[in-house]
Amino acid sequence: VTLARTLVADVKRRRDYDRLTILNLFILLTQNFLTVLSGPPGAGKTSISVILGDVLGLTERSGRVEGTGQTEGTEQAERMKRAERFLPVSVERGWTSKRDFLGYWNPLSKTFESPDPRRSDALALLDAEARAKFDDLAFVMLLDEANLSPMEYYWGDFMRICDDRSRMNRIALGGDALYDVPDTLRFLATINSDFTTENLSPRLLDRASVVTLPETKIDFSSLADRGASYETDDEYAEDASRPPVSWRAMRAAFGPRAHFEGEAEAAALLEAVVAAFRATGGATSVRTCRAMRDYVSSAVPVFSEADAEKGAFSNAANGANAAKTSAGSSKLAKLSKFPNLGAGAKTSTTAASASASGSVRVADSESGVLGRTDDVLSVSEAVRAAVDFAVAARLLPRIEGSGDAYREKLETFAETLTGLGLVRSRSILDGILARGESALGWYRFF
Repeated sequence: VTLARTLVADVKRRRDYDRLTILNLFILLTQNFLTVLSGPPGAGKTSISVILGDVLGLTERSGRVEGTGQTEGTEQAERMKRAERFLPVSVERGWTSKRDFLGYWNPLSKTFESPDPRRSDALALLDAEARAKFDDLAFVMLLDEANLSPMEYYWGDFMRICDDRSRMNRIALGGDALYDVPDTLRFLATINSDFTTENLSPRLLDRASVVTLPETKIDFSSLADRGASYETDDEYAEDASRPPVSWRAMRAAFGPRAHFEGEAEAAALLEAVVAAFRATGGATSVRTCRAMRDYVSSAVPVFSEADAEKGAFSNAANGANAAKTSAGSSKLAKLSKFPNLGAGAKTSTTAASASASGSVRVADSESGVLGRTDDVLSVSEAVRAAVDFAVAARLLPRIEGSGDAYREKLETFAETLTGLGLVRSRSILDGILARGESALGWYRFF
């Protein structure tokens, strides 16, 4: 909780985002191999990525690790800590393979040739860390304007290891260049949606979370004082020299949990919204359902700060309570790596909607979760907010279709979102419907 509060405060000094939006970014960065930032040009996609790197201490050299209480004694570990660990990559039009992204082995010169040696050096560093079992510092690569070329072409090898980097986690670049990819590597990707860009395929969306950045208020009176770039402001100089945040601490704060308070309520909401989404013709894989559950399991305690107020939630006690209320294994429980996911959850949309009128209250922009996103939420409010963010990141980006029949399905889905109190997702879906009406009945997220 202390780490979460500190990170939120650091980001808020530089970007006017609410608490839940900031926590959402850190949870997704921690849990997802690839997180996609979407929004119109000028929304701040690249700058918020740099800010996240700054506050995590990844953009400057540092000699110690914060959050572990341990000191690495080896020369190799010290060298790993001093390396800059945030690498922006400007994607170009026409990339067709990993050769364009990372480089290739030249059999004639017997050398590895790369468009930017920092990229191959980063893989070499991560390979050395994986072999040394050093796993306490994150490394973030930013794919800027990622969909100027099809991501499946130049990022295809990384798609293969999105789910599990404990097995088959090697990237081959030709010759003897074979690199282990540790779990500490994360990708951020900024995208735009216009005639110069490529669509994200269903295969990619099944492996990534998509964040739609909120609009920020512009204070014209302060623009002249701030100058051309926030990076030149003395106000933020302390961020540039901060020590890196421990990856273990990030995993402890924002990683998935086997059990959490409000688990049964969350399972009911997830099952209801997944069923409603499938009724529109949308596909949801095991991977997607697991990712949504993992997100909610972390977001609920973080949004409600349950760990600070009540202590760490007891897995044993939660399992016992879940067993008492369970009438059978939930459908989503079978999809998750956690066995007690759906304990006590109702499996029908109707049942979950009825539950929404009780403990899962309908929220509105004035009095509900969306209107008080800087407050610490109750567990019930945190459950609804967490599911709301999960739906926005994992389900809504898959919306794409045309015609009156598809619009009617989306309108029915919108009513379900309202009934479940998922106002953030409902707001995004309303935007999709409005844009579709002006696009001759073509409805799509991007």
